[in-house]
Amino acid sequence: MSLSSIRARVEAATPGPWVADAGDPTDVVVWGPPEPGWLKPSWIANIGNWSRQLPAPAPDDTDRDRQAFEVVDRRDAAFIAHARQDIPALLRVAEAADEARAGLGSVMWVANNAHNHKLDDFRLLLESALEDWRKGYDALVAALDELEALP
Repeated sequence: MSLSSIRARVEAATPGPWVADAGDPTDVVVWGPPEPGWLKPSWIANIGNWSRQLPAPAPDDTDRDRQAFEVVDRRDAAFIAHARQDIPALLRVAEAADEARAGLGSVMWVANNAHNHKLDDFRLLLESALEDWRKGYDALVAALDELEALP
């Protein structure tokens, strides 16, 4: 698994936000934004107790599709619905951390190679490396702030 494979799945999924349907205590539905030209939310997935609304299966019914999407707890539905905003936010944190790590690597390279440069050249290299690190650090702080602001 890589960040790029996770990012590809995020980008391929139905846009958010997704919400769990709290209106029906016997069912858990994840809704997304309306389809173009529609006013009502679009159905993403029925992950709840939908099999309770079907006719009772015969005793010898082995159709596992009836039970495939049972959710024991509505908190599970909230977890699934929130994944649409949580995972992209976590990706931004991971990507910003990687950018900050790369910037720190540049600072370390300059520091480890100081003996190969004149003082003025060293200062310029260090300033540039610190600027790269600072951009990554600032991006990381912003991504963490965004993550903390999620409901």
